[in-house]
Amino acid sequence: MATHLPLYNKVVLINDGLHGNGGAIAKQLARKGALIAVSYTSSADKAHQIVKDIRNMGGKAEAFQANRHDATEIAALVRHVVFEYGTLDILVDSTGAQLHGVNDNDDGEIDMGAAVDFLINSPGGFIMGPSLTTTNSNLAV
Repeated sequence: MATHLPLYNKVVLINDGLHGNGGAIAKQLARKGALIAVSYTSSADKAHQIVKDIRNMGGKAEAFQANRHDATEIAALVRHVVFEYGTLDILVDSTGAQLHGVNDNDDGEIDMGAAVDFLINSPGGFIMGPSLTTTNSNLAV
């Protein structure tokens, strides 16, 4: 990845990044230089396919299993990501994200504004939030 990319070496955790737009968001952020950690509850094959796709683009990605409904597992997920990458810079909580008009379009871009608007109002942060206080990063959510 080129060091001039806007998210070069920023660590991004895509919580439950397999359904809806999570995979598209993961791939788009990887194109911008981010290091991707994608979590999954039960769809290991989908998670590993997203990781493979990102690696095939020249990016770095890992998949982590955690039950998104269990605060203890989410806390362990955050600790594991921080252990593996050294930090956690950005959280994308795509639990239940079914955004219309945000999916990959023909040029591989997604409407990040629409995605951010949704994520700001996403209820998933209520479960993730307490776990994030254990990281030593300046986290952007």
